[in-house]
Amino acid sequence: MAPQIDPSSQLEEEVARIAQALDEDVASHLHDADPHDSRKAIKKLRALLRLVRPANPDRLKQAERLYRDAARAVSGARDAKAAVETIDRFIMDFPDEVKRCRLDEIRGVFQARSEHTEASLLESARDEALALRDAARQEVLAVRFDPQMSDGDILKAGFSKTLHKWRKAQKQARGSGDAEDFHELRKVIKALAAQLGLLHEFRKGGFRKHRKKVTELGELLGELNDVHVLRQTLDENDAALPEAPDVGPFAKLLKKHAAALEKQVLRESRRLYGRRPRKLAKLFG
Repeated sequence: MAPQIDPSSQLEEEVARIAQALDEDVASHLHDADPHDSRKAIKKLRALLRLVRPANPDRLKQAERLYRDAARAVSGARDAKAAVETIDRFIMDFPDEVKRCRLDEIRGVFQARSEHTEASLLESARDEALALRDAARQEVLAVRFDPQMSDGDILKAGFSKTLHKWRKAQKQARGSGDAEDFHELRKVIKALAAQLGLLHEFRKGGFRKHRKKVTELGELLGELNDVHVLRQTLDENDAALPEAPDVGPFAKLLKKHAAALEKQVLRESRRLYGRRPRKLAKLFG
């Protein structure tokens, strides 16, 4: 079950309880050399810290940044593996394009790259991530909430900021169409899904339906992000691809699929934003 804040308990105590559990998940997955699950736990933890940041902005922001850096430390191995998974999706979804786009050959190159990256970088990256996690944990342990703010005021301010960032990121992605702006929208949507889970008990029936749709949008944005990253890798030849196979046909297929995903993402995001939770004062009153 996703962690949830108990409205009948003091918010500071609930945050400490949930943060400790998530932090232990982070450490466990890092020790198990599981960068993907450690990054997922960090995303949940960062969403929690952002939700209550108004209670102690400086220290909570510092802790959140340290956890962010811990996730980045192990991102190389995960990104290399994600590239292979993205190519596998294309092989499955576009079987008629496998031969023309040389997908089997390209996959072989990326698979070798993933294995090399995991073997050469993961151990040192894990040590760096664990050190950053330890520093972040110390920051969280030292957090004391502003006594002048009620629990409701803290949650209202934190959640309102997430909704504001959603609107801003959505507008920016629609206006520019840049991969980086869609990546920012993805990060906001992931945080929103986690925060809706944390706030489940604050609304009768929770936010179950809305959170499900937001989570689905996050998965769609994740797929789009994987396509964007793979396109960039091909453009910059970051995988040290040889002259053969020719990646031109696959690059065109990626571009076409990315454009379709971008339209779907913007359509779903606009629709969901129109149904965003309102009356926050009443919700957290």
